[in-house]
Amino acid sequence: MASELTRPQNVRPGRLPPPKDRLFDPPLTELGGQQARLAGQTLAKIAPKFTHIFASPTARTLSTAHQVAAELDISEVVVVPGLCECAAAAKKLTGGVHSLNFLDPAAMRALCPQITHYQSDAPDTFEEACVWLAMRHMAV
Repeated sequence: MASELTRPQNVRPGRLPPPKDRLFDPPLTELGGQQARLAGQTLAKIAPKFTHIFASPTARTLSTAHQVAAELDISEVVVVPGLCECAAAAKKLTGGVHSLNFLDPAAMRALCPQITHYQSDAPDTFEEACVWLAMRHMAV
């Protein structure tokens, strides 16, 4: 069984109002950026060495991933659409999470240069995406 320090960490810093074309996707606030850096600094002190970060394709999550990755010296961030916290709302949409208007890849990389790839073959729901990632990437 994984210890508390090897389990995935959920970091959710502050938010700004969302853009009109992506109401589900508010950007990270300045305070949120500070909180993300602090979270990364804290994880660097108390957690084992992380090798990569899995992030949803939302602006605030990618900004958070960038700050945390910088503090932890991580060069691999993997975008997993199903990790989007609004995935529950996406379940009601015909196309699921893929029918949401996410940022394009260049805009995602502008927020988080450490993105190495977009895991489009991962499940679309949050719960299934977590299980999928755990089965492929977590040590037990």
